[in-house]
Amino acid sequence: MKKKQRGGTIAGILIGLVIGLGIAIAVALVVSKMPVPFINTNAHTRPSSLDSTEDERNRNWNPNAALGGGNAGSGTPPRSVTPVDQPPVQPEPPSEVVAVAPESTPGSDPLGELAAQLGNRSAPATAAAPAVPPPAATDAYQYFVQAGAFRSQGDADSQRARLAMNGWDARITSREQQGQTVYRVRVGPFSKSEDAANLKRQLDQQGIDSAVVRQAR
Repeated sequence: MKKKQRGGTIAGILIGLVIGLGIAIAVALVVSKMPVPFINTNAHTRPSSLDSTEDERNRNWNPNAALGGGNAGSGTPPRSVTPVDQPPVQPEPPSEVVAVAPESTPGSDPLGELAAQLGNRSAPATAAAPAVPPPAATDAYQYFVQAGAFRSQGDADSQRARLAMNGWDARITSREQQGQTVYRVRVGPFSKSEDAANLKRQLDQQGIDSAVVRQAR
């Protein structure tokens, strides 16, 4: 019983293989006869008339057709243009310029006018002389700056030395007053009262008592 079952199983497998192989062959034949999608077998087929026309066009093609104008594509050579001889242009002769002398005015003297012009050019312009100011009125007095009056000549000498240390040259003069000799220390004379007043201000800044003294010349 087991042998019959085993033999039937093998026979069934073989029959199935044969049937499957037959189906596969049939499918392959059908697929090979069907047209492949997106591929047109007649797309690359061109008539012979188009090929001959394209060959003729390639033989007559002129690479300079775009530069030579409309006749370049037909292969005809351009026409030669014969230049027209033109007569040479003769330059015009320069026109003569006639110098016309200016008319002399009756009664005028050209030589005299020329001499006057030359004289005006040669004569240097004289600058106006500066106005001389009038002399100032002479002061009838002269001025001194008195830096002290001492009864002792030693005190007067000390004051003079003090002034000399500050750069002022002073002189000592003596005079009798009320029966006593007085020694005066003075700087000057100055011709202007302003100069004497300026020196007095400087002595005051140094702590030296002083006074402006006027004396007739």
